[in-house]
Amino acid sequence: PRLLPPRWLGEECRFPAALERSSGTGRPQRFAAPSCQPHGPGSEVPTSTSVGDVGIDIRLQGASEFGGGAAAVMNIAWGWWAMTPEWTLGGGYTGTLADPGHGMDSYIQFGTTIAYGTGDQEQFRLTYASGPLTWAVALEDNDSTTSETQLAVASRINYAGDAFSASLAGYYRPEQSPVNDYWQIAAGATMPLGDIATFSVNGAVADTFSSATAYVSFDLTDATFFEVGAGRKWNDGSSNDTTVINGGIYWKPVDQLKVGLQADHIMRQGVAPNTTSVSLVTWFSY
Repeated sequence: PRLLPPRWLGEECRFPAALERSSGTGRPQRFAAPSCQPHGPGSEVPTSTSVGDVGIDIRLQGASEFGGGAAAVMNIAWGWWAMTPEWTLGGGYTGTLADPGHGMDSYIQFGTTIAYGTGDQEQFRLTYASGPLTWAVALEDNDSTTSETQLAVASRINYAGDAFSASLAGYYRPEQSPVNDYWQIAAGATMPLGDIATFSVNGAVADTFSSATAYVSFDLTDATFFEVGAGRKWNDGSSNDTTVINGGIYWKPVDQLKVGLQADHIMRQGVAPNTTSVSLVTWFSY
């Protein structure tokens, strides 16, 4: 799907502290905010109430593909309530917990992704965060046309340290017979390469496929960065394995605005010709 990762903004701190772009360094918080918050995307400035802090996040994305179409979507609509310092209740539309939050699928700003047969989800989520560990479980709308319940269960545990971060995620949804129930297990890790670069990998095994991706980004200036990623998906019992290469350059002067020029190249086994697309994308975050 051509949607904005990170697919699971909202939730857990998946990046090591060394990657944080805090206001004290003069760098925009490209990675650490808002995804390094236990409550949800956009949770840096919560509202205090008599029952605890609450917050919301809305993200609008507009994209125009050269030689193609244009689209505008609201790809994050999320609300949360910090019931205690450790426990947070959240709900709305954001990335699925099935995404481990690492590798090309999770990091690329825009473009075609390799894995997950889940996508962004409407969901109701409970998160526990303590020290470097965060655990979350969610009841998600799986948008499956074959499922009796239209509901799935997803969970993820994440470790975020100074040297690296890593996570393990699982997903299950029931399906009507004769379709097999869908399941997926994924893992990933991220580490800094000095002070100006980030490297990340992930892998997944599911009922119908397996996949692996890698990603690297470089800071060009305090507000500009370049990224490139690649991944491959092996589909079970078919000859339409897919390889994707993705790259882009982005300018983010403030947390509320990001503009980028992105391209990806897709190669599908047994499907010709290969496809290449170039897009101009803008994000507004509130």
